[in-house]
Amino acid sequence: MFGPGRKGLCHVYGQTVRRQRLMGRCEEAGRTYDHRREWVKERLEFLSQNFASDVL
Repeated sequence: MFGPGRKGLCHVYGQTVRRQRLMGRCEEAGRTYDHRREWVKERLEFLSQNFASDVL
């Protein structure tokens, strides 16, 4: 699948295994998880610098 000279694209999901929201508003729980959005963005940018990948 991945190897030297090959490119791939990964999507970060906003919903977890138990249908809980990772970011945004969770209607079932009645809570907002917007505070996680900036943390996820910063973490992805940090990891992209260390693993030679780009964040689109």
